[in-house]
Amino acid sequence: MIDFSYPNAFNIGLYFLGGGDVYFQWLEGFSAVDKSNPFPINQSLISYLRRLFTENEFTDPILIAPGVASLINNLFVLIVAGYTFKKIWENNEINPDFGFSSIIVLSLVLNPMCWIHHFVLLVIPYAWLFSEIINNNLKGKGVWITLVSYFLVILTPLYEGPISLMQNLFMFTRFMGVLILLKLLLNPKIKGG
Repeated sequence: MIDFSYPNAFNIGLYFLGGGDVYFQWLEGFSAVDKSNPFPINQSLISYLRRLFTENEFTDPILIAPGVASLINNLFVLIVAGYTFKKIWENNEINPDFGFSSIIVLSLVLNPMCWIHHFVLLVIPYAWLFSEIINNNLKGKGVWITLVSYFLVILTPLYEGPISLMQNLFMFTRFMGVLILLKLLLNPKIKGG
């Protein structure tokens, strides 16, 4: 019999999404300042930080300090990956769909190259969450958090040319929507049907 506990579902998700590649991408997130680019259509955290802390042709930096961008990114990767794995291993009784959805979302959050077409992967966690809402398994605060996350992801404009500081800050809302989605998926109070 197959064990569909949360950690096993997470590992199955890793397998189908190319586990070794996913882990490598997360590790690549460290020191990604050298590997990423500040293109506005790259929606990753490190790209956002590079637009804020390095000289680039897309926007004026608030401070020229690439080391700060790298430090913030590295701390973020450690904290989010550690928190996620801790939550996964603590919550063995959660619906296995959370495991697969969590790995999809985590791969977007920690990837140093997150182009707009990568967000199509969010169809899976959002479809599952919306089915939970329709089946009345997700209620109240969970519904509102899902909707806020969804609208932050889909309504964020995409600028391709030179952008202002405000446009850069506004583009970060898509990343925040994905972070909110990850937090929602890792909440042990939300049970699947």
